[in-house]
Amino acid sequence: PKVGAHPWEYEKRVDFYGDFFNYLFSRVNPRLIALANKAAMHTFGSEGSPKDMITVHIRWGDKKQELHGLVEIEEYIKAVESLIKKHQLTTVHIFLNTIDGRAIDAWNENVKEKNWKTYIWNDSVESMSSYDNNPTTDARRTKGAFGTTTMVALLLAMESRFYVITSGSNYSMLIEALRRGVLDKECTGCTDVIDLKHNPLQIKVMKAHNVPIPADWWDAQAHEKKV
Repeated sequence: PKVGAHPWEYEKRVDFYGDFFNYLFSRVNPRLIALANKAAMHTFGSEGSPKDMITVHIRWGDKKQELHGLVEIEEYIKAVESLIKKHQLTTVHIFLNTIDGRAIDAWNENVKEKNWKTYIWNDSVESMSSYDNNPTTDARRTKGAFGTTTMVALLLAMESRFYVITSGSNYSMLIEALRRGVLDKECTGCTDVIDLKHNPLQIKVMKAHNVPIPADWWDAQAHEKKV
């Protein structure tokens, strides 16, 4: 109730989440930090994550129906190109944050002609490699290990300065909250994000409560009839 004038005001909600996760992640279990450090060494090498890295979170899997269609790989690539141009990046390093092997295959096929370096933590892909699985199924199947793997991948993703997300995914929403609540608190305005798809339910509720939808939201017009 204290988030803002209305609990569905998106910007105020995300700012609230950012403050909450700033608090929560200031107390990360040391065992998880150790696992993340080991994964970072394996993924980025001894020199650590590259400067000005871009995290691209691709959420496919079971989200197709919920999001009224998945974001195609070409849209992710266009978003990366936009960040490269905006921030005048001369070298491009991508951390591909996904649990879907098909997303990785699609990415590699479409960027093979580009002079981009893509980093993937393969352990996070092995838990889920089809469109039909969902995190709940994998959590049960792995007796919770899938959650640990997901958290390590999140910590690796937060090594970036720039982000391409789809906040219709809760995991992308977590990335955005940490970007605002942690990274930008340490270095105000030094990060940037492109959000390719908000949750249609978010748009529906905002409309129902007469909360203005930002004009630059990628799917505000595309999904108006469906929501």
